[in-house]
Formats: sequence, C-alpha cells, structure tokens
Amino acid sequence: MGSFFLIAPEYRATAVYQLLVFFLVGFILTWVSDQLRRLRWKALESANQRNEILESISDGFEALDRNWRFVYLNKVAAQLAKIPRDDLVGKSIWETVPEVRGTMVEDKLRESMARKTAVHFEYLSKSSSRWFEFHTYPAGNGGLTVYFSDISDRKLTELRLRETLAERDAALDNVRVLSGLLPICAACKKIRDEQGNWNQIESYIATHSRAKFTHGMCPDCARRYFGDLAGRTG
Repeated sequence: MGSFFLIAPEYRATAVYQLLVFFLVGFILTWVSDQLRRLRWKALESANQRNEILESISDGFEALDRNWRFVYLNKVAAQLAKIPRDDLVGKSIWETVPEVRGTMVEDKLRESMARKTAVHFEYLSKSSSRWFEFHTYPAGNGGLTVYFSDISDRKLTELRLRETLAERDAALDNVRVLSGLLPICAACKKIRDEQGNWNQIESYIATHSRAKFTHGMCPDCARRYFGDLAGRTG
C-alpha cells in the first residue's frame, strides 16, 4: 500500500485497473486449471473403467490405427498372439502377426477399413487348428476395433450334428417303405406285383424293402404236419 501511494495520482487509476485485471486473470487461470484437472481425472477414470471392462471379457479385443498399428489389446488377444502386449502396441499387425498375411483375416480387415463398414466372418486358423469368429468395426480415428472369440466347440457340435443328419438321411434313403393296397390271394397268400405276376409274400417284401426272412415253423403248423412228434424233444 505504501508503494501504491508513491504512484503519481494521475497513474493510480491505471494501476488499480491493471491490478484488478491481474487478479481476474489469475482467478480465471486458477479456475481453468482446476477444471482441466477435473476433466483429466474423469478421462483417466473413464479410461480405467473401459480397460477393466475390456480386460474382463472372454473375447479378444484389438484396436488398430489407420496404419494397422496396435493401439490397444486386451489380455485375451495378447495370449492368442503369444506375444507380450508391450511388444505389440505401436507395431504393425502384419509385422508382429505375419501368419494372418494372405488369409481371409487380412482380406476382411482391409475390406472393413476401406469401406468403413462392419464385417463379420469365421476363420479356421491353420497354426492352431481352431475356429474363430470375428467382428470388425470402423473407428473414429480411421482405424478398426476388432472383437474375436474361439468358437471351436460350437463348430465341432455343428459338425457332429451334420454327420448325424447325414447318417439319418442315408438310412432313410436305404429304406423302401411298402404302402398302398397289396393284392393278396386269400388262399395261398401270394401277392400280385405291378406286372400282374403272383409272388410269394416273402419274395415280394424282400424285393420292396430291406427286410430279410428266416424260415421256421409255428407250433400250430408243427402239430399239423408232425402230430405228436412236434411236442417231443430230445
């Protein structure tokens, strides 16, 4: 205050104005700094929550930039790649995972990025003999986000189901079912076929189905032909 009164009266108004501006600018800078700090903490909190979610899912997740470099991978994706995440982030997918070059994976990823559309496909990995299902989505930075999961168990179940259905269809193709009215002789029990010929009943059924006959004699016929001998044993 002593210094203030040393200022010439004609400059005091300017000094007061400058002092007020100084305090106002200081207040604004302090407020802005506080808001930036709050926003930074919120961004870090949101990023941590996002990372926790991506780390907890059972699917693999990868984020690629427009130059095909890894921006982020969750632990599942890193485990499948069999390479530490620190050795993948910032590196090109084509250099660090060369086994996908020239495969459907490369074709579909390039298609999704070029067309900026989501793509879904299934892929059998020759290196692991495992089936994977991929979902790719264009990212705002021009790159891609990729979700993928191991569906080998599901594919094995589908294969077994197809084999079972094929076996059933093959069995049905081999079965010829008798249907309709069969003209049969009331006396000798012969059956008349489509050409008008009379056939023994077992011959006709064997021709028109997969049934086969064995011959024996029922108790009534045995007594008729052999009398008391039919009931004897020994």
